[in-house]
Amino acid sequence: MIDDFVGGIAKLIGRVIYQIFIEIILEIIIKGPGYILYKLVKGQEPDPDGISVFILGMLFWVLMGYGVYLVIR
Repeated sequence: MIDDFVGGIAKLIGRVIYQIFIEIILEIIIKGPGYILYKLVKGQEPDPDGISVFILGMLFWVLMGYGVYLVIR
């Protein structure tokens, strides 16, 4: 009985941590720059959950990483 309770609490905590991780990493860090770049390039409101926003966000971070690599090298 107590094992079921502790297991349920552990699952709940795991789900909350997972959801926070997904929100921070995917939504803010990756899709944020993609949304801004799409809006600057196209001049129209993008779909925040669209694949183009995600791809532009990933491209942004790849280019930023490459730029940092070139500066440090």
